[in-house]
Amino acid sequence: MSSPSSDHATPAGASGGAPKPTPEYLAEDISSISRIGMITAFAVAFAVVSLRFYARAAMMGSFGLDDWLMVVTTVFAATTLAMCMLVLHYGAGRHIASIPPSQLAVLYKHLVGLQLIYHLGLYVLRVSGLAFYARLWKNADRSRTHMMMGFIFVTVVATAQSLILGLQCIPLKALWKDGPGRCLTQYSVFISTAAMTIVCDSLVLLIPLRIIWHLKMTVRRKVALGVVLLLGVLAVLMSVVRIIAMVPAVTRDDPTWYYASVLFWSSVEMSSAMVALSAPALKPLFGTLISGTTQGTRNHSSYRCRKGQSGLTGLRSTSFNPKSLGSAKGTSHHRTAGDVSAENTINEDAYHPDEEAGGIRKTVEVKIEVRDS
Repeated sequence: MSSPSSDHATPAGASGGAPKPTPEYLAEDISSISRIGMITAFAVAFAVVSLRFYARAAMMGSFGLDDWLMVVTTVFAATTLAMCMLVLHYGAGRHIASIPPSQLAVLYKHLVGLQLIYHLGLYVLRVSGLAFYARLWKNADRSRTHMMMGFIFVTVVATAQSLILGLQCIPLKALWKDGPGRCLTQYSVFISTAAMTIVCDSLVLLIPLRIIWHLKMTVRRKVALGVVLLLGVLAVLMSVVRIIAMVPAVTRDDPTWYYASVLFWSSVEMSSAMVALSAPALKPLFGTLISGTTQGTRNHSSYRCRKGQSGLTGLRSTSFNPKSLGSAKGTSHHRTAGDVSAENTINEDAYHPDEEAGGIRKTVEVKIEVRDS
């Protein structure tokens, strides 16, 4: 995201004897498209993060530091969205020639505040990602070293970005032409902060890939885990797209017109990073949904009809859950259907029906309770 500079104050087509802008030109406004896109992106990210919180807190009972940092990130994302709406309200997405000077100054002030909140939110998000990786590999000394180095790096970069944004004009009010001052060129501010963002996002992505490569696990598991974590590539791609959208805002004479696109891609970048860092935590939730769906369609296969008899006359199992039946594991039990209720777990992976019974072999998981007669 970039701030305007004083050399952008003259609208395109409004100086040097050029024709006066037409009413149609002055009425053009693309802010509504940006609003819809930003709200949609935040809604998707908020839904995914909420599912993450549910999976961690309600299903796993392990709400860690990375989750609390994601809570803080969500607050920053919501604040960023609100600030974006303010910037749009004061003229972003409209031609600069249609914005009164007093309103333009307010736009610039909100834009500077938005920049600081946005980059601080990205910083907390990156630290949340590092905390998540540290949680995955908490027993690896080398991994902890990598995480600490990564934390120091992203902290230094975030501090540098804040200083660049806060000191881009001395005094800062010179940025919106409220008095004299000295300012950095907007192109230099844009290049420095954008490059730092891409480097940080790439670092947070590459650290886990290096750790995965050195883990002692099958190649298949390494690839599967790497694919999930590579969702972070999406955030890096959004950073690149945001840079492309920012170029005309800092090189052309009508910056406010292009701010709507910059705001949109900035919001999408943060939202996509939130989704990428929350997706791996959703595994318990989807695992439960999948197992619940398949179990409901296969429960009936735990019963076996014997040849020459009608109805369900018995239940046989050869592998019991030791938690539910103690020492009964590996023994064979018969109970009538009336003595069975869904309570404890039987694992029938080892179930081998007698060949003479002519039964059908199934591999299922059914919950029962065996009551002594």
